Amino acid sequence: MDRDAFFRGQFQAVQKAITKDETPLKPKHLETILLGTHTEKSSAIFWSSVKKIKLENHPVLTWKFCLLVHKLLRDGHPVVPKEAYRNEKRFTQLALHWKDKRDYGPCIDAYCKLLHDRVIFHHKRPYFPGNLFVSPLQLDTMGRDLSRMLRLTGDMMHQMDSLLAFQEKVYLLSNSSPRWDPNTPQGQCLMLPLISVIMDTWPFFIYIVRMMYNLHSNVSPHELEGYRSRFQTIFEKTKQFYEECSKHQYFRCFVQIPTFPLHAPNFFTQSDLESYQTYLIGESKKLTETVTPAEEARTRIEHYENRLKEMHGEFQHVRREADENREEVQRLRYELALRDASRTQNQAAIYDTPPDEFSIKF
Repeated sequence: MDRDAFFRGQFQAVQKAITKDETPLKPKHLETILLGTHTEKSSAIFWSSVKKIKLENHPVLTWKFCLLVHKLLRDGHPVVPKEAYRNEKRFTQLALHWKDKRDYGPCIDAYCKLLHDRVIFHHKRPYFPGNLFVSPLQLDTMGRDLSRMLRLTGDMMHQMDSLLAFQEKVYLLSNSSPRWDPNTPQGQCLMLPLISVIMDTWPFFIYIVRMMYNLHSNVSPHELEGYRSRFQTIFEKTKQFYEECSKHQYFRCFVQIPTFPLHAPNFFTQSDLESYQTYLIGESKKLTETVTPAEEARTRIEHYENRLKEMHGEFQHVRREADENREEVQRLRYELALRDASRTQNQAAIYDTPPDEFSIKF
């Protein structure tokens, strides 16, 4: 493929991916853009293409832009987080523009803040890859110094706060109306980013648990009271988030949601570390090994899209029947109104007739 055709294909993929249509992002467009970053070893074409789209014109444009950036950070070329940092002000601009708007507004505000925080995190800690997966040895090396361990734990908790705040906004909107049901195109467009949130929250949670155990073996419990309180909130919200996601078949088309522990770890008992970590790592393997392959994902998505078309056809049929019934009701109301008007006129005519006209002559 020549360079002109490659650039044209990338630009067209971005244009087709970022549309006003309230439908889920097409996997083929996403794959084209992701592969483009690996081919070019850069996301420059993506950012150049996005600059030609006025994202402030429609909330769904911004929503799909955020989703694409999130996917690129996770699965694009390793240089993507660094290049995204150069555009971090764009996230702030979009958050300010949409924060007070209805429907998507609060969700976009939370998503842009999440992405802004993420690129800052990668800038501060470039040894974290976009998909966030690091080995226990790498993690221990990062936190070998106590002060660094405290800062890293705090930064990862901040990432969890952003992710959980975002999913709360999405579910708040989703639960506000049947329009956002995950079985509708609009609902899937809204809910699709939560798949990446599942993939992000799990490794962060594992790392925080490990760092908290390490901290409790080196710092007095009293000094870590604030960390424990913050962790407990993260634990409860993440558990609730996974349980909510597990109710929807739509998410299971893409990823197997880890089974969250029933209880938070006891950081005062170091002997619990190994068993707790073993459980978490086992769930991690399920998460990484059961991510739906591209071909299977396409098949499942096609099945969903076909079902949505059927539902749309059923909806159109019901709507036509409703329209016909509405017209019939209006016609009957009109006839009744005419009948009532005629009866009223006849009664008025009777009351206005002089008495002589009622006399019977023999």
